[in-house]
Amino acid sequence: MKIVALFGPAGSGKSTQAGLLARHYGWIPLGMGDILRRATDEVEDPDDFLPEPERLALAEQMKSGVMLDDELVWQVLAAKLRQLPADSTVIFDGYLRNAEQVERLLQVYPLELGILLEVSLAEAVRRIEQRRADGPREDDTPAAIAERHQFFSDNFSNVRAALEAAGVKFVTIPADGSIMETNNLLTRAIDQAGIK
Repeated sequence: MKIVALFGPAGSGKSTQAGLLARHYGWIPLGMGDILRRATDEVEDPDDFLPEPERLALAEQMKSGVMLDDELVWQVLAAKLRQLPADSTVIFDGYLRNAEQVERLLQVYPLELGILLEVSLAEAVRRIEQRRADGPREDDTPAAIAERHQFFSDNFSNVRAALEAAGVKFVTIPADGSIMETNNLLTRAIDQAGIK
């Protein structure tokens, strides 16, 4: 199994680009938020099974907005990855949020490439405000967006350091442009890295 990890703050276009890349290359997109929501759904899903105490604990953490327990998150992700064909290439969207998660993953699976989508705060705010018409979230105010942007920047340096220490290829893509401009830069970088 090959894994590509896509990183970026809110408004960088991670989910959009992960979907486009998955379609272009025939990869499997794994959005960690979606996987966790399914795993904690009260309707038991045999594909995303967690024992009841762990499911309830994770659901409570997600509801309260605290940092999620790394071990529980890993259990969910590992179960999902085990279901996939061994020759799959997977693109992560929203996972590997700290150095410990990087180290845990690399003990079991190879990470072929890390990609940072670099977006300015002004552009992130513009995009998120634009999508508010589809259903605003409480944390989509400019001040909250700025806080999330800074939080990502502060924490991502540890993730990047862990990736680079492990010898993982890493590229940074400017993502202030249009969806297709960013996608063209991404596919060029991925092709140059030789990821299939």
